[in-house]
Amino acid sequence: LLDAAGLARATTTLSQRLVGLAVGIVCWVAVVGAVLAVLSWLVRRNFLYEGSIRAFEEERVPEGALLFLGSSTIRLWDTLARDFSPWPVVNRGFGGAVVSQVVHFAPRLLPASPAPRAVLFYCGGNDLAWGVSVASVVAGVERFLAIARERLPGTPVYVLSVGKTPGRFLSWRRVDAVNERLRALAEANGARWVDVTTPMLGAGGRPQRSLFLFDGIHPSADGYAVWTS
Repeated sequence: LLDAAGLARATTTLSQRLVGLAVGIVCWVAVVGAVLAVLSWLVRRNFLYEGSIRAFEEERVPEGALLFLGSSTIRLWDTLARDFSPWPVVNRGFGGAVVSQVVHFAPRLLPASPAPRAVLFYCGGNDLAWGVSVASVVAGVERFLAIARERLPGTPVYVLSVGKTPGRFLSWRRVDAVNERLRALAEANGARWVDVTTPMLGAGGRPQRSLFLFDGIHPSADGYAVWTS
């Protein structure tokens, strides 16, 4: 049995360890919070994509090209040129993009000369996964369509439906809701609606796992083949 002095020393040591652990946790949380705050600040100001956008601006746009823009699902479509041959294509997808960022960069993403044959827009999945409201996504796409009409009058714009993916099952209901509203928005604004979501679904309305990469978010080669068709 511990005597009184030994018990006091043991209690003091335990208290010190607990205090040290608490201080360590607080410091760790503070560091993580600071890093996230800096990243959030950079993302809100779109600094992280400035290099990509400048590269797009320096890229030659072929006459009569199909212009694809949006998030990483567009960026990773590496068979795009082959899939839409003989039409030339321009891929202006950038990873992690949300609708507000595409809207922010739209004047720089949409070349007025030479005007593309058509613009194909895909974005919104990241928004929904990160908690952005359905209404905000729809409002953002509406702003993009207005910018596209102003910069490229007469150029058809295709709005692709937001994908329902295995890795983001928590947002499936919101994907359905946003697609319903985006379809009506496209039709009301003279844009063309393309449902790339329904053909990717299997039994019970669930996305077919074989049509997606290991991350459960981006289409596989077979998935892009469905989109192309």
